[in-house]
Amino acid sequence: MKYMKELLTRFQDRTLFSIRDIQTALKSKKISTPYLHSLLHHLQKKGKLTRITKGVYTFREDPVISGFAFTPFYYGLHHALSIHQLWSQASALVIITGKKIRSGTRPLMGENAVIRRINPAYLNGFEFISYYGKWIPVSTPEKTLIDFIYFRQKIPSEAKDRLLEKISIPTLNKYLKPMPSWTKKRVNKILLAHRISEETSVKDRKEIRHFLKKKKTGRETFKDPKKTRRKKTELDPEFIQQTMESIRDFKAGRVRQVR
Repeated sequence: MKYMKELLTRFQDRTLFSIRDIQTALKSKKISTPYLHSLLHHLQKKGKLTRITKGVYTFREDPVISGFAFTPFYYGLHHALSIHQLWSQASALVIITGKKIRSGTRPLMGENAVIRRINPAYLNGFEFISYYGKWIPVSTPEKTLIDFIYFRQKIPSEAKDRLLEKISIPTLNKYLKPMPSWTKKRVNKILLAHRISEETSVKDRKEIRHFLKKKKTGRETFKDPKKTRRKKTELDPEFIQQTMESIRDFKAGRVRQVR
């Protein structure tokens, strides 16, 4: 077909391209839009071209490039856990984008992909990682934890401890800054629970949970983090340290038991 050679010469080596890119590059050829669509459809039937999403195409066959059709974006949630080798299970592509687009599962380049839309103000906390020879944006461990909370997804039990061990509190606070207050509180609760589980036995954890639920006044008892943290939205390493000291006091029998 006419103009096929020019199309292949200009776009075959690109990761992906749009119809607008073709029209701009071949403007001097004055290709009509209907004929351009016919040309692209012909290439798809021949198996030389793949349509990623509406108006976006590629000559490549690797599904991992499909996320670039939703720029600005990064790969996150379960897919990020797999890329960071924190989870051994195979995961579908999870694309988190600031683009105004319908969320949900859709087929992309022969694979199912999960699209999650996020407020552009929260589109941070990712880094470019070399993945099978390609540099792709992937959420950091800190942002991966935040996204699991923000999108109300359960962290796989196999990966949870590994993920929390990778967390840097200063980095986490930086990415949490623009997030809703409920997300910050929930992340803080998960980190505190992780510290408690690391430093206490199963029996002690049950007793600690019992004391955390008590709302006694005028008597010395275990500190209630919900009460002391009511007005604090950022993670505070000093608060966590004080709480862990209270736990150690409780274990040593220095905390008055309330029955």
